[in-house]
Amino acid sequence: LSEPIDFRGRLCGYDAPVRDRKLGYHPNPYNDMVVCVDSCPKTSGDGNFTLPDGPMGKDYMRPAYPTAKIYGQYCLPLDLQLAKNIIATKSVQTEIYKALGSVFIAREVILVILIMPLITSCIFLVGMLFMPTAFAALAFATTAVVLALIALIMHLDEDVLSGVPLYHETHPLMLEVQPYIRNMSLFAGGIFL
Repeated sequence: LSEPIDFRGRLCGYDAPVRDRKLGYHPNPYNDMVVCVDSCPKTSGDGNFTLPDGPMGKDYMRPAYPTAKIYGQYCLPLDLQLAKNIIATKSVQTEIYKALGSVFIAREVILVILIMPLITSCIFLVGMLFMPTAFAALAFATTAVVLALIALIMHLDEDVLSGVPLYHETHPLMLEVQPYIRNMSLFAGGIFL
């Protein structure tokens, strides 16, 4: 919770483009989009920040406002109510920007993820031509194992994340839906066996 991630999905102070900027700053205090900065802005003369904050995600320039490093690695407004709102607010738009930013940063990983199923499916198609029964059984068994692994990972995640402070408040839907998805994965895995 104390390490900020900017709206492009980069970890402030860690990822190469923002390695020298360790703090997270909210150019719009009514939105949870973050930019990485090297120091907290003290006045409106400390710069302008451009981010996709306008209608339809268009770039919008916002002037700085007075902040201080109050909470972890975040520069929060000196107005206590605004600071509380920033800590408590999470928007779908920001999460989408962070996810897309992570995808575009890790292009090689995405390429491997897309190529592996193509190669595997070609191998299975060739195998189905020569040994259809064996490869059909292998396909069903592989699907069952993958579904069981998904259920196991979800179970382990649920155990770990339920102990994280504020996780219940920030992800209530995830906690409600996760057991159903886990159980459906186990049930579908059982059917494929």
